[in-house]
Amino acid sequence: MTLNYNLDIGKMVDTLANASSRTLSSITSTFYKLDGLDYQSFKTLYDVIATPVMNYAAATWGHMKNNKCESIQHRDMRTVLEVGRMTPVAAIVT
Repeated sequence: MTLNYNLDIGKMVDTLANASSRTLSSITSTFYKLDGLDYQSFKTLYDVIATPVMNYAAATWGHMKNNKCESIQHRDMRTVLEVGRMTPVAAIVT
């Protein structure tokens, strides 16, 4: 965990967001290599591999909203749903 002298966790959250982006990119590349995965397989990979990385030390975040993590999740949901990157979030989040 990385904190600055003001106990700001922003740098740590950014580090986790970058790590989870790399993790999700590897899942996405697997998705393309296998000519698409069914939704359940993608969800299982996401839950087992990506969620622990993204949620590391999440209890320290409190109620802070992290737009970077959310945008990473939205990007990969658009991939698995095979919709364009301009598809509204409301259409991909269930």
